[in-house]
Amino acid sequence: MKNTFFAAAFAAFAVQASAADLELSLQAYTFRDRSFVETVETAARLGYKNIEAYPGQRLGGGMPGSTDYNSINLETLAQLKAYLAKSPVKVVSYGVTGANGEAQWRRLTAFCKELGIGLVQVEVGISPENLRLGAKIAGEAGVRIGLHNHRQPAGRPEAVLKALENAGPAVGASSDIGHWQNSGVDPVAGVKLLKGRFFSIHAIDASGPKAGNKDVALGSGVIDLVTIMNELKKNEKGTVYITVEDEWQHDDLESAVAASARWFNAWKRGELAPDGRVRADAIAGLWKDVDAANPSGWDAKALGLVDDIAQRVSQMRAVGLDKSSFKSDEKGMAPNENVDAAFAGEGRKFCRPWKGMGYVSCDATFLVAANYYTISSANDDPSRDPVTWVLYGSKDGHSWVELDRRDNVKFTMRHQLRGFQIKNPQMSRTYKIVFHKNNGGDLIQFSRVAFYE
Repeated sequence: MKNTFFAAAFAAFAVQASAADLELSLQAYTFRDRSFVETVETAARLGYKNIEAYPGQRLGGGMPGSTDYNSINLETLAQLKAYLAKSPVKVVSYGVTGANGEAQWRRLTAFCKELGIGLVQVEVGISPENLRLGAKIAGEAGVRIGLHNHRQPAGRPEAVLKALENAGPAVGASSDIGHWQNSGVDPVAGVKLLKGRFFSIHAIDASGPKAGNKDVALGSGVIDLVTIMNELKKNEKGTVYITVEDEWQHDDLESAVAASARWFNAWKRGELAPDGRVRADAIAGLWKDVDAANPSGWDAKALGLVDDIAQRVSQMRAVGLDKSSFKSDEKGMAPNENVDAAFAGEGRKFCRPWKGMGYVSCDATFLVAANYYTISSANDDPSRDPVTWVLYGSKDGHSWVELDRRDNVKFTMRHQLRGFQIKNPQMSRTYKIVFHKNNGGDLIQFSRVAFYE
């Protein structure tokens, strides 16, 4: 009976070519600070066509509840299905999750089948009996099961290989090479040991060879990703998802995720340098994989094509500002996003509603003719970037003189500090920036407004 089931399951999963088709995907947990709908929109903007959903992310987009297969109701499931049918990003996998017993496995696989999800990831260490039950039920639904690891002993390549021995063709490896790297496992050796059994990998690079290193964009760390991709391409069959997951909520997260997409696409096109980095002459051709209206500046920054404004202003004298004088015509969206954040450091932002015009103002601690000023994009959503503004100065807070005007300013990355020479410097006590246009969103946000002489 068991052999009959495995033969049928093998036939169901045998729509495969002689070499693997490696496809890029994004693990939604990377952007767990936003809703699932917002994460899908972010993925599309950064150059991803596939995404891996995880259980428990708030849905957003007017849909109640979360992506948890156990708690989502039929009405919300139908709404989610309708939303995904129109989305440019396809949900290709789900996890990491689990199921125990027939009822849960059937609910999980029905959830995946309804949304067109062909791969579900479960944590390694699941009992052989429960895994075989899951494989049978998933096989009937045309859903594959991938064994995913964190840093536990059961996730080491040799332990995963043993777990796969009698699991059948509906079960494969969905290993996290970043967790391997950080638990002392050579990712290349792990991929070679498990060759022929991969459905997906969680892919990220590591900042260093030792445990506890930070996640960094693909191709910018120490993991031999070129060899890993070549091994997967050579030894696997069908579609294998290369799922980018960056677990560090760092300031340049979107830039790093976009850079990972560009590295992967450069690998597929044979446009990497011998050291595994994207060749400088290939960068321009990769822009089409990221929304051209709001491209990430990761590569431009790496090549020194973006001015180091922070270095420049370090040579200038900063104008002292009276913190009690900070004003705007709108309050911030959160207590830590109020107007004082407009003049704070990189870790904060002033985020407020956009109604077609708005301003921020501040008083200098003395009468001064500033001749340079800065403003920075925030951490997310380029549609909120300021685009057009006028800088005014006043000696008394009543009579204003136009000092500088900027039109169609572009921020090419998140947290990008831009600097501007003031065209008409005048002795002023109060400085006011009036914004006339943002990048199309319902909010406007920025930070690091400062003045120099």
